[in-house]
Parts: sequence; C-alpha cells; structure tokens
Amino acid sequence: MRDYRISRKDGEIRWVQGRGQIFLDAAGKISYISGVLFDVSDYKRAEEAKERLEVQVAQSQKLEALGTLAGGLAHEFNNILWGIMGSAELCIMLLEGGSAKPEKLLGHLKIIMQASERARQLIRQIMVFSRKDALEIRPVRPHHLVAEAVNLLRSTIPKNINIVCETDRSRGSILADPVQIQQIVMNLCTNAYHAMEQEGGVLSIKLEEVIADSELAIQPPKLKAGSYLRLTVADSGRGMDQETLPRIFDPFFTTKEVGKGTGIGLAVVHSIVERLGGAITVESEPGRGTTFVLYFPLYVSPEDDKTRPDMEIFLW
Repeated sequence: MRDYRISRKDGEIRWVQGRGQIFLDAAGKISYISGVLFDVSDYKRAEEAKERLEVQVAQSQKLEALGTLAGGLAHEFNNILWGIMGSAELCIMLLEGGSAKPEKLLGHLKIIMQASERARQLIRQIMVFSRKDALEIRPVRPHHLVAEAVNLLRSTIPKNINIVCETDRSRGSILADPVQIQQIVMNLCTNAYHAMEQEGGVLSIKLEEVIADSELAIQPPKLKAGSYLRLTVADSGRGMDQETLPRIFDPFFTTKEVGKGTGIGLAVVHSIVERLGGAITVESEPGRGTTFVLYFPLYVSPEDDKTRPDMEIFLW
C-alpha cells in the first residue's frame, strides 16, 4: 500500500493510495496484477493542515519558553556587561595614569574577550532555539544538546535548586532536529523548577543508552526490541495527584498560576517524542516529586564507534 501524487488533465494535483496484489502463473512468473486506487487527497490535505498547526503551536511554545527565560537571560547579560565595562574602564585608567603595563592590559583584555564570547554563545543559542525554519531531521548526538539547554536554563533556575546533569557520552546518535531536543529539555526542566520554586530541591537530568529487553518491552511504554537513548528528568518537587497525571499532555491544560505558562509545553514534548518514533512515561506522587522518562530509538551507522566512554557529570 503506497501513496502517489498525480496530476489530472486539468492540472489539479491529487493524492491516490494504491492497493494491489500480484498473481503468478504455474511457472512462478507474474501473470497479472490486480489493484485499486483510492483518492485520499482530502486526508492528505487534512494531514498537511495538522502539521502546519503543530509547527505553529511548537513555535508559540518556544517563544513562551524564551519569555520564561527572559529574566534569567537579562541577569546573565547584565553580569557579562559588567565584566566588559569594568575591564574596559580599568584599561582606560591604566592608560590615562601612565601605568599601562602590557601584562596588566593583556589580563583585562582577556576578560573582555571571554565575556564577549560568552555573550555570543548565549545569543547563538537563543537564535537557534527561536528559529522558525523547517525541521532538520538528521543523525545527532544529543549529549551536548542536553548540556547546552541546561546551561541556558542555569541563570533562570533559583539558587535553592541543585542541578545535576549526567550524560552518557555515547557516540550513538538519534534521528532528530537538534532544536527539538533542546526544546524538550527546556520544557521539562522549566516545569521541574516551577514545582520546586518555593521549597527548593534537586533537579536531575540523565542521558544514557539502554537496550529494550523482554522485561522493558512488556512494561510501559512497551518498547520494541532494540537500543534506545533514555532521557530522565526528575525533580523533588510537590508532585501531582492521580487525577492530574492523565491530563498533563493535554494541550493548554495547566495547574500553574496565571503568568506561569499556558500548558502547551508538555503537549509539544509528547508530540515531538512521538514524531521521532520514541516513547514517554511519567511517574509522580504528591510530595514525592515527578520523573519523566523519554526513549529515543538509537540510530546506528557503520561509522559508529562501539566503545562506551566514561560518564560526564555537570554540577551547577
């Protein structure tokens, strides 16, 4: 069964779905083919409209996430500017005072360059994250994407929340759009720190390679046999009750206060994971935190190195 794009005599483009069967003669050769074509143009148009809407919703959610980050990013840029301005003023004072030794000037100029590079990296991440281009699904190694997203969030998350980011630096890849992986991490981490904003706690992010064996296959999310990258985002926050839990992936459902979010973040995460052929589970209890576990099928290429490197741990 396949779908085909055809052009009618009047120039109209239609989509048809072909279903057929091959019949062989006594010698095993093809005798004839019998089949039928169904016009599925309306279905295809509906699918395209749905995809466009999902892109618009995802873009809207990314802008919402950037809005959440705005305060922390402003603070981060303010720190960067203070470093640049302070070092520049010291250079001017040294030059005006006639005591501008090369080694002193060089030290201050290095501080200016380091701060400028940090600002450039932040701007690059913001521009990449907020872009509205078509998705670029390709083999990516998500370990550095996860670390970048956490680093971007670092200035936003309150100091009473400890962040532990542990990633398996596997050279294995997944088929994904890099921005979508960062968007998943930022959405889940933002929800986690909102759950711990008052009392504080621990935000744990872990990325590792796992194999879906018979035991994992029969438990939710009932994965097919194979290798996966598993992303776990856990918090020690207030958790959710059993009435709220089944609705968390519903678009625009939220338990947050006005101004804290629209509720589309988790719906976008769920949609992205499904599109990438993965699966997602969540466990939560009131007062005992929440744990999201995401599985992404591992992309295996002949060039992949099968060696397993050491774990890399980031502490903030």
